[in-house]
Amino acid sequence: MPDKSGKSFLYSATHDDIYKIKDQNKAIGVSLVHGPIFGNGDLVIGDKAISNTSKFPVSYLPGRKKTLFKSQNFEIEEYDVFQL
Repeated sequence: MPDKSGKSFLYSATHDDIYKIKDQNKAIGVSLVHGPIFGNGDLVIGDKAISNTSKFPVSYLPGRKKTLFKSQNFEIEEYDVFQL
């Protein structure tokens, strides 16, 4: 789904950093086999949050850190999605 406001961002509690949207047309998406997808693969939450991947930065701009996680595949315990 596109973000016409251009205000979408990802926040990393690990890095305490905000990553702003670069490609507004790829802000957030959904899939039949995944949970939410942010950007064009920047952050993909897998089915039941088991198989998660990140190709960051693609549609979001890097902040102080050039990565969201230590590797492209990662585990998560909890995530939140907000609409402001």
